[in-house]
Amino acid sequence: MELFGGYHREYVDLEIEQQKVKGLIYVYDEKPETEVIEHGDWIKYLNEKGSSE
Repeated sequence: MELFGGYHREYVDLEIEQQKVKGLIYVYDEKPETEVIEHGDWIKYLNEKGSSE
């Protein structure tokens, strides 16, 4: 994904079950033309979107 894929990687601090760990995420370099999920919870977003349709 890293080589010429339009992404860059970022290190993030995570807390999983009260344990702090370092994580790695891939971020798309271009601004997507889609909705922003403000709360950041993909499953919650899908559930909300499904209940409103």
